[in-house]
Amino acid sequence: MTSPTPCSKLSPIGRPGPFNIAADEPLTADLLRDAFGARLVHVPAPALSILTNLASTLHLSPVHRGWIDLAYATPLVECSRARTLLGWHPRHDTESVLDELVAGIREHSRSSSAVLGERSPAARLRKLLTSGPVTRRKLP
Repeated sequence: MTSPTPCSKLSPIGRPGPFNIAADEPLTADLLRDAFGARLVHVPAPALSILTNLASTLHLSPVHRGWIDLAYATPLVECSRARTLLGWHPRHDTESVLDELVAGIREHSRSSSAVLGERSPAARLRKLLTSGPVTRRKLP
């Protein structure tokens, strides 16, 4: 068995170790509230996790409780090492990316990707009838 290649050999600038890459401003509940024009309602994390699990189990929501748990456990990262050693800086700010996302949601933007593909019941039925069950589909 061979040992993995050290990061310093993989880095195009020869800097070892990992680099945190993130926008300057973290995504906050206030930014989400403003972007969606919504009202914030505090829901304790355990309750939200249980409700999400129930909704997912009943096929009322495609969101698995693991995503909620992950959101509550995600740390803020510090990116000064990437700025100092790589000269990196974010090209887009959090608010403009969020605004673009919300516009895409409101405009029902679609693509041929699995994530942005059509998700209507008619589309699911059409795909099942033309492609068959998952186990029988041909790989691309």
